[in-house]
Amino acid sequence: MSTSPQSRIPALDGIRAIAIILVFMGHGSEAYLSDPRAAWMAPFVNSSLGVRLFFVLSGYLITRLLMREQQDRGRIDLRAFYVRRFLRIWPAIYTYIAVIASLSALGWISVSSGQLLAAATFSWNYAALWLHGVTGTGWWFLGHLWTLALEQQFYLFWPFLIVWCGWKNARRFAFVVPVLMPLIRVSIYFAFPDQRGYLGMMFHTAIDSILIGCAVALHQEHIQRWLDSSSWIFAAALCFMFIISPLLGALISPYRITLGFGLDAICSGILILNAARGGPWARWLSSQPFVAIGTLSYGLYIWQQLFLTSLNTTFTGRFPVSAMAAITCAYLSYRFVEKPCLRLKNFFHRATL
Repeated sequence: MSTSPQSRIPALDGIRAIAIILVFMGHGSEAYLSDPRAAWMAPFVNSSLGVRLFFVLSGYLITRLLMREQQDRGRIDLRAFYVRRFLRIWPAIYTYIAVIASLSALGWISVSSGQLLAAATFSWNYAALWLHGVTGTGWWFLGHLWTLALEQQFYLFWPFLIVWCGWKNARRFAFVVPVLMPLIRVSIYFAFPDQRGYLGMMFHTAIDSILIGCAVALHQEHIQRWLDSSSWIFAAALCFMFIISPLLGALISPYRITLGFGLDAICSGILILNAARGGPWARWLSSQPFVAIGTLSYGLYIWQQLFLTSLNTTFTGRFPVSAMAAITCAYLSYRFVEKPCLRLKNFFHRATL
């Protein structure tokens, strides 16, 4: 990789911007459009693709950072890794959970103690399996935290796998599991009908998107040479993931749990590699608006759930005020919560992308 250990790739903030825009459009359509699930709308309201982009980018970046640390220091410092991850993820998310708990205590929304516990322990992607009979608006206002739960579970698992089993076995795992995951999802679909709605959320059924990002990082040089030899692949990936795949998902119910998640993740990996290597695509993604949105993307993802919904019956739930409210909260989160913690994170710095 051409970047130095201390560098940051602005184009990857552009990837984050695309991902959060897709989430905004998907959730906004649910709140404000009369027929958001019409097939022709699928390419424009594809929040699922936004989430997969985040997952693949997360797997890619974390793996490249661990590889760089291994190369530079000869070992991976697990303690420093986890402190950095906690400082990046925990303060902002617990601020949001505290606000939701306060709104629930005031009676403005309905969130159960079990839901708050699932959110606070990063187990939300399994919460529906043990919170039977729980109703209320908490399923929406905390529902998006399944993605952060899955990522936290990945952070706990992946570095330990590398340290305990070695890089060679990690490479095999990152290749084999995504290949097997569609079969696992189909098996669980028939064996456990009550879990069908959660196949894209649970660690043991949805980790393939993140692992594909890991595999892209582990085999980046080989994949890059293949992409360089076939210039049409990038255009085909763009067309497939933004047009063809969402249409297939809207028209064919089993598509996503069988082939869709994996194909979207592979195409996302191609987009990320093209962003990381430079060129016109990277320059476009590195433009100031994309970088600004990408920088706030974590806060935007957390806070949009409170505003982009018809469950918010206050003026802050009405478009375009809802979008501005989400952006404002994301900026305040970045300025007063995330940024100070990122400065602390530098004490445990090993490598940056």
